[in-house]
Amino acid sequence: MERRFYWFITVIAAIGVVAALAGIAQQVSIVDAVAGRQVNKLVHALPGQTSWATLRYATAIAAPIGIYLWRRKLAPGNLALFNVALLVVNIALASRISLIVAILVYAMLQYRALGKVRIKIWALVAGAAVIFMSLTAFTYVRSANYYEENGVSSPIAMNFYQIASYLGAPAQVSVGVSNLIADGSFRVTGDPVSSLGAITPTFLADKDLNQPSSVSERYNNRVSIADNLSTNSAFADTYAAFGGWGLFYTLVPLGIGAFGFGVFARYRSVVVSFSAVLLYGFFEYWRIFMFNKGFLLFLLFAIGAAVVFSFALPRLANRFRKLRYRRTVLER
Repeated sequence: MERRFYWFITVIAAIGVVAALAGIAQQVSIVDAVAGRQVNKLVHALPGQTSWATLRYATAIAAPIGIYLWRRKLAPGNLALFNVALLVVNIALASRISLIVAILVYAMLQYRALGKVRIKIWALVAGAAVIFMSLTAFTYVRSANYYEENGVSSPIAMNFYQIASYLGAPAQVSVGVSNLIADGSFRVTGDPVSSLGAITPTFLADKDLNQPSSVSERYNNRVSIADNLSTNSAFADTYAAFGGWGLFYTLVPLGIGAFGFGVFARYRSVVVSFSAVLLYGFFEYWRIFMFNKGFLLFLLFAIGAAVVFSFALPRLANRFRKLRYRRTVLER
């Protein structure tokens, strides 16, 4: 079952990456963009709507499962390496969150396989160093020109600035909006019906709904934040757009996600990756509400489809063999 699951995820991940690269190549030169440290041009060339390129997000599942099965001698090493390469391409194409998902999936697989995991300090430090240097490389090829124009020439310093914006913006906005609510200067009640937009899947929602022209206006112009920083706090963004009703509605997917995590975390097979994706949703909740985002919903759907495929394929094969046997008997 695990091998069939792995092959299914690998195929859709490969289709997604190829489709993304093919779509980008029609608009910009991939080689020139990478050589000129302008990978962001490739990002902007990606389709903004759901397409075959969306399947590339499955690399966050295929790569860790490939390594896991290879270490158990259930899958070839070259296929695992192929999936890791696909993951690297996907991360470079503006999906660094895929790296976090891949790490969580692999950690969950290892934990459920071994029952308990003893974390060695040297391994933890080495892993953190590898992750930091990987993010440094991705930041450099994507945004080096931008940082150099602003006086930052060191790739490591660029990554520190990137991490600072990743961590600092949600902290600043959360504290700022909380203070505004506490002193009564920022109150958004919301409507019981329209506030359902807080949990409506993003690929079904109106993108222009409750979206002010600038990020600062979203918080009543009382929190200073750059307009290019959009994932600033699941709490603050939901409250600013949908009010108290929106925050109340988010408890529903959060509760379902917590229940689903508890159910699928009991598995000792690759099905446990379902719980790892749900865990990622909670992992990011401090800065963005992920349970209605197409990225997370697609990963859950892809895992579910892979489970159905891995269980249904042998049954279909058996039924096909029985039909052939009956036809052979009748012919005789």
